[in-house]
Amino acid sequence: MIEILRSRLSKAENDRRFNAWFDDRWDRKWLATLNDPEGSDIHELCSYTLTEANKFTREFVASEVSKAVAEVLKQCEAKLSAMAERLAAASGELPQVRNWRPETVAYKGQLFAFDGSVYQARRDCASRPGSRDDWTLVAKSGVDGRDGASATPRGEWTATDSYGPLDIVCRDGCSYIAVRQNPGRPADDGGGWMMLAGKGSQGRTGKIGPMGPQGKTGERGEQIHHWELDPERYRAIPVLSTGEIGPSLELRPLFELFQQQTAE
Repeated sequence: MIEILRSRLSKAENDRRFNAWFDDRWDRKWLATLNDPEGSDIHELCSYTLTEANKFTREFVASEVSKAVAEVLKQCEAKLSAMAERLAAASGELPQVRNWRPETVAYKGQLFAFDGSVYQARRDCASRPGSRDDWTLVAKSGVDGRDGASATPRGEWTATDSYGPLDIVCRDGCSYIAVRQNPGRPADDGGGWMMLAGKGSQGRTGKIGPMGPQGKTGERGEQIHHWELDPERYRAIPVLSTGEIGPSLELRPLFELFQQQTAE
């Protein structure tokens, strides 16, 4: 706006307008003075001229400022309209992030991932991201975190096994998780274990259900068809109905017991 106002109030233009005004006002006032019978002195003529000159300057500057403001508003409206058209034509999609390689040629506005950070090209370039002012850092790589740890179920607790942090065990119907190395015995006052789930109380006895249907008759079992005697070894050997030989019956201990009892 300052430049517009400066151009409108340029010295050459101002001088041209003021000279035209001054010549007109001076001629009319001089003629009026000559035609006045009583006449006017030169001081009155100069005072009048200065007063009219100041009035002209104020009116002229106010008029030019108003015109300059109107011209600036018109330019702003044109720029805002052009910006609205560009925004309406934009797709609204974020640019795709690509991995930067040494042979990559980047174009203005493209995004590249390099060394854990994301950069946007400020102009067409082939330099490495972050090495020159061709790039703008969009997202900086974070600090590496510590290795994570997960709980390990170890089953029933035993005094012979060793345990460490996040080991989960069961004991007396409760489950515990270790909070340090060598936590000791669960449920003790050492503070090495934290209870996850306590043992619940025994539930009430349920109602007896209805009797089920009678099962099918089972197959007939094997039977002894006859016995075979082994006098030399004092054994009786059963022969089953299927023809198979069953386990032998040792008779020697019985005969020895019989002889002892009858000898007394």
